[in-house]
Amino acid sequence: YLEEDHCFAGGCFLNITTNTLLKPLFRNLHIPPYTNDSGIHFGAAAWGSFKMNQTIEMPTNIALLGKSYDDFVPEETNCEYYEDFGELCEVVAHELDQDKIVGWFQGRSEHGPRALGSRSLLMSPKKAENKDIMNDRVKKREYWRPFAGIMLEEYVDEYFDEGMITPYMLYSQTSITKKLPAIDHRDRTCRIQTVNDELNPRMCQLLRKLEVPVLMNTSFNISGEPIVETPEDAI
Repeated sequence: YLEEDHCFAGGCFLNITTNTLLKPLFRNLHIPPYTNDSGIHFGAAAWGSFKMNQTIEMPTNIALLGKSYDDFVPEETNCEYYEDFGELCEVVAHELDQDKIVGWFQGRSEHGPRALGSRSLLMSPKKAENKDIMNDRVKKREYWRPFAGIMLEEYVDEYFDEGMITPYMLYSQTSITKKLPAIDHRDRTCRIQTVNDELNPRMCQLLRKLEVPVLMNTSFNISGEPIVETPEDAI
């Protein structure tokens, strides 16, 4: 290796298969979660600060640069409000175990084209038919397109052969379990996002309420629409 670190950017690096083939060729391969044109202004600001010898203060999770709506209280009379986030996670986990589709809206929104646990539609990955249910009811995508997953980082070795930490859903891994049929592609690979308490504390709290700490994770939108931004959009 000529260099310890290699940084790649450009829309082509949203290609999961390409990234997975490239990763073993480099000691440290870095691809930002907004590697397409949506990351241009972030890169320009970072480059300008670097050229001016300014200290660049990066957020803990570089994928979550959008707005937060933590003070929002719904006006709808059919909404149930939970002061205790742990209690909310218990309720949501129960709904997921019943194979319900859950709209998950927490914290800052994602910057970039992928839902990474803040503006996500979630579903249990334990039944193969859940992929078709999600597609038929909400996403309306081509039947051959797989759905991604999100899981607790500390369990990745138990479920995937490569055991890679992939916080921004940019690589695929080979499943070594039969517990995740809704997110296993035909070649037994999965585009998985790994989360930990530092980068995604709220999602981790939910995942720890589940028997299998993995969920199907797709963007909170319907076909042809952008990912939801405001709580009103989500509702």
